Amino acid sequence: MRHGWVFLVATAQSGHLLSWHVNSTRFIDVAVARAEDTRRGKGRLHFRQQVRTRRAASSVLAFRRLVRSQAASLPHLEVQVPDRGCVPRWHRFRAKPALPTAAYLLHVAKSGGTALRELLLQGPGQDAGVHAVRFQAKVPSESFRAAENATEFAAGRLRWAYEKRNALESGMGMVPGGENAWELQVPRLLRLLHERQRDQESVPCLCTLHFDFSLVHPLVQTMPSRVLGVAMFRDPVGRFLSHFYFARRLDWTHALHLRRLRPVQYLHHPTALLDTLMVWQDGMAGTAWLAGHSVHVGAGSTRREADDARLWALFRNRTAALQRAVQNFHRLTFAGLLEDLEGSMRLLKVALRWPRIPQMRQLNVGSAQRQSPEELQQIQNALRVLAPMDTWLYTYISGTFHHRLRALEADGPSCPAAESSKPSVRLPSEHELGGCVGSRDFLSCGAELFER
Repeated sequence: MRHGWVFLVATAQSGHLLSWHVNSTRFIDVAVARAEDTRRGKGRLHFRQQVRTRRAASSVLAFRRLVRSQAASLPHLEVQVPDRGCVPRWHRFRAKPALPTAAYLLHVAKSGGTALRELLLQGPGQDAGVHAVRFQAKVPSESFRAAENATEFAAGRLRWAYEKRNALESGMGMVPGGENAWELQVPRLLRLLHERQRDQESVPCLCTLHFDFSLVHPLVQTMPSRVLGVAMFRDPVGRFLSHFYFARRLDWTHALHLRRLRPVQYLHHPTALLDTLMVWQDGMAGTAWLAGHSVHVGAGSTRREADDARLWALFRNRTAALQRAVQNFHRLTFAGLLEDLEGSMRLLKVALRWPRIPQMRQLNVGSAQRQSPEELQQIQNALRVLAPMDTWLYTYISGTFHHRLRALEADGPSCPAAESSKPSVRLPSEHELGGCVGSRDFLSCGAELFER
């Protein structure tokens, strides 16, 4: 049985059908497959230092030596960020600015998304004027019906079909009260938008649940200049520490190594890493969310076959995954940094045409312990090996963010996000990324495999 979704659209100009689908008819272990590729001499993830492999009694010590060795020998990830000298603002090129047709919040785990959601739904205030963007997170009660996401339908020249790849596509919410979230009603939303049946004063917003870009891809694909996207990102070190201490409070981690290890020890312990992939795995700080291949939170919490297909899509060609992540990043109208809330709120004000700079509260804050400068450096070094994609991507996002802030200070022109979805960026190669790849059962570092 194939697990995935198929999205078909016939373009008005050519009548061609565009389709995306994932076929996961067989079991693939990403780490094992990548290690086998290395053994066949393809040169990916090659390490100078060979260590003992599967079920080795000294695997913890061997893994720690390998991570430290590679942190010292891997090349610095060069990031060239184009400076376009403009500021993303929501307005289309009309004499009278128009509201977006739909919006979404890409909620990267442990990166300030909960507080940003509260701020967006609170809105700009009653005195903001008709051109300020306001959001509506839930389907209006008078029109709410059971989710239609298990059906196939047509909206104009658009055809849509779900194949129940994940819980959101099946119409099931992951949080109490999330049953009437727009995330669970994407086919209905597309039809309503096509028929122009929506509240003109507020924008339907997919901003209640965790999901990756794969869920909003149909919206963006069919209405590229009419969908507003927002997201908040966080330095991978800070995001890891927040998720590490947050996971310690969860019931399912009570018997795991995570509970007794310090963060640095945890990153050097292969069994602990395999037990809790969502805490550290490459992609969790942004790449998997933007590329549409998240397997741990929200839309990605699925059966093994679908998770396996998403992991394979994420890691089989990491340069291609980063290219997709960068393209989707530039589709966002607002992208903030948790490390610079003041600057982020200034950009948000301009992006949404709000009359004043908003204030974002700190919510869902964990009880992270203070790390010494030496520990922080060791964590950063380890994440360069374990999460090279996220390391590169955050540097790119941070550079873009600061370019936009400088453009805002200089009263620079607008750069609508939809027009910048294919930037010219030099992406790192597999050799430059290096590092380890983690799947459900194995960690692959070059030709070496580590398992529980």
